[in-house]
Amino acid sequence: MAKAMHIFSPYPLDAVVDSFPSPRSQGVVDMYTKVAGKRLTLREMALMHGQSVGFPQIVGTPAQVADQLEAYFDQAGGDGFMLTMPYTPGSIEEFVAWIIPELQRRGRFRTDYQGDTLRELLHQDD
Repeated sequence: MAKAMHIFSPYPLDAVVDSFPSPRSQGVVDMYTKVAGKRLTLREMALMHGQSVGFPQIVGTPAQVADQLEAYFDQAGGDGFMLTMPYTPGSIEEFVAWIIPELQRRGRFRTDYQGDTLRELLHQDD
């Protein structure tokens, strides 16, 4: 990830990009250019990439993020969420420090665990 950031960093967000010294990064540019059918700016590629992940993009204050998670859970049900973090290190730690306590205050996330083993935690019986 850091290498890709270095490759893209010299380009202004609104400049059209054509090629990169790294064949791997050029593949990313080619992929989005073919999908769009035209040359794209770095900003357009970043927006297209962010929208193509296929998962809801949740942003906001801890309360706003908790609101969105609750709404998805109440509408769709399930037993949890699979999270993709926008950066590492740090974003998982921030989620645990800010969002989990908000969900716990609302009674939407456990505050302790029953059981000592992973099997007990997952309630799997053989």
